[in-house]
Amino acid sequence: MKKINLFFLLVVTTLFVFSCQKPLSITSPPLEKSTNKKTITVKEGTNMAVAVSPDKQTLVLDLQGRLWTLSIEGGMAIPITDPLGDARQPAWSPDGQHICFQGYWEGNWHIY
Repeated sequence: MKKINLFFLLVVTTLFVFSCQKPLSITSPPLEKSTNKKTITVKEGTNMAVAVSPDKQTLVLDLQGRLWTLSIEGGMAIPITDPLGDARQPAWSPDGQHICFQGYWEGNWHIY
């Protein structure tokens, strides 16, 4: 029963996040020794995954092979992986202290 409820919460949250009228806005931190900012507005996506933290305050999502954290209220997403590892399918630990995901570094897929 717990697994079904968690799955249902994940599906509902995913639908809610990506069906909001206001698109998700992701701003990357400034590049090293630069003041340039990049703003990316996401209206829809393919092969994306999102996980809600156990305290229901934070989302972690995979977008374009990179993991991002985002407040459940929305706002600026923060990248937590580099763009080279093709990080996918995040999941929170039960205590909310760690995020598990698959990534492609060192020439193979691994669980991190």
